[in-house]
Amino acid sequence: MLVFTSDIPSFEYMLNDQREARITNRHIFTQPHTGMWVRTLEYIGDGQVHFETGAGVGESEQRYHMRSYPCWAVPDWIISFDNVMTVWVDDGTTYTVEFSRDLGGSKSPKVLAKNDYILIMTSGRSDDLQNLGGHTDNRAYLQIGNKDNTDVHVEMDITLDTDNTGYIELQKAYADKTTYKYYNGTRTEDFNTGYFELRYEPHGKDAPEIWKSQDNIFLDVWLGPKRTTITPQPTTTTPPPTTVTTPKPITTPPKPTDGPYCKCGVDKFGFPVDWKYNDIWLDV
Repeated sequence: MLVFTSDIPSFEYMLNDQREARITNRHIFTQPHTGMWVRTLEYIGDGQVHFETGAGVGESEQRYHMRSYPCWAVPDWIISFDNVMTVWVDDGTTYTVEFSRDLGGSKSPKVLAKNDYILIMTSGRSDDLQNLGGHTDNRAYLQIGNKDNTDVHVEMDITLDTDNTGYIELQKAYADKTTYKYYNGTRTEDFNTGYFELRYEPHGKDAPEIWKSQDNIFLDVWLGPKRTTITPQPTTTTPPPTTVTTPKPITTPPKPTDGPYCKCGVDKFGFPVDWKYNDIWLDV
C-alpha cells in the first residue's frame, strides 16, 4: 500500500493483532482494506485530539477533517470504515491508544463495557469498499459485556453523495435479524440490547470517482446514559469536508486503462475475476 504525503508523519500499519501507539504529534493508521478500530487507553494534557480521513497536509493532499475532541471527551472506541485515518494531538498532549483492523464477526464481536461511548465514522473515500460495490464486511459487530442488556442511545448524522443510493443499516439484537435502514439526515434511536450491528452499505463507484465521494457518516453510540461532551469543532489545519451543496473544484483524473481492479469482469460475488485480498493496493 502506497500513501502520498508531503511531510513525514508516523505510520501505524494495521494488523489483526492488537497493538499500542503513543501519539504526541501526528500518526497515520492505514491498511489495504476497509475497517479499523482505535481504543482510547490514556491521555495526558489539556489539548484536543483530532481525527481525519486520508493522509497528507490539508485538503490539497486529500486529507479531510472528521472530528475533534478535548481529551476528556474522546470516545472510548473509534471505528472507521476508511482505510487511511490520521490522528493528531495539540502541543503538550499525549494520547495513548490500542488499535487493530479486526472488526470481528457475529461469532467474535468486539466486547464493549456499559457506559462506553463509541464513534463510528467514514468519509466514503475508501477505495476498495465502494469500488467493489460494498462487497466487503463493512460492519461493526458490538457486544456489551456477556450480552448484558443495556440501554443504547444512537445519534446518526448521515450525508450521502447525490449519486449514492447506499444506506446505514442497524440490527438491534443477536437473535432477531430484523434490520433497519437509514438514509440522508439525522436520526436518533433508543433500544435495549446486549448485542447489535451497524453497517455502512455504499453504492459502488468506478475507480476514477472514488476520491471525490461526498459521503460523510457519523454514528455516536452511548451504552447507558449519554456522556456530556463538547460539540466537536473543525480545526484550522484541515477544514471540514465540503457538502454536496457546495462541491469542491475537482480535476478529473486520467481515465484508467483496463486492468484487474477497474472496468473488468466480476464473478458471482461481485469481485473482480482473479482478485486476491492480499494483493498490493495503491492509495493516492
